[in-house]
Amino acid sequence: MNERKIIWVIFIILIIERIIETFLPDKNKQKGEVSSKWLFYCMLVSGILIYICAISEFIFLVKKINIFITIIGSVLIIFRIILKVWAVKTLGKFWSIQIEIREDQKLIKEGPYKYVRHPSYLSTMIEVTAGPLIFNSYYTILFVWLVYIPFLITRIYLEEKELLKKFGKEYEEYRRSVPLLLPIKIFKK
Repeated sequence: MNERKIIWVIFIILIIERIIETFLPDKNKQKGEVSSKWLFYCMLVSGILIYICAISEFIFLVKKINIFITIIGSVLIIFRIILKVWAVKTLGKFWSIQIEIREDQKLIKEGPYKYVRHPSYLSTMIEVTAGPLIFNSYYTILFVWLVYIPFLITRIYLEEKELLKKFGKEYEEYRRSVPLLLPIKIFKK
């Protein structure tokens, strides 16, 4: 099997995983108050564009595949899936593809949430960077960081506001003790 066929197989697996994650949410989920719905659609459209751009770049611009870069992207995707599943399972009925706060929402501080406040968004950042790496689509990574990541940062900001509104001092304490996205403390007080 040549390198290009391997990349297409990886891509198909990635798309199936993404469709399942996005469009087949658990039926047992409790509905809550959704805010900033527009942002979900911006992220959905730009997320689809990432893969259209990556595929187009792969087909029309990538002459020689750097298999090492493809392997790095694939390993990152595997890590991303593990992190995402861990985050979603830890949140349980409180997980949502929207910014959604439930009436009986609990502040989850265990699992990956013990190390970072937004492990699901970290996994998304890994995905949208690693996907184009698999295709050796470097221009697409530029699109990711100029278009998609600003939407994601906006979503994190808006979700933080909602969590502060819901949990008040408890969330403020959590914010002080747990890093936003990377499990390292850059500034110590």
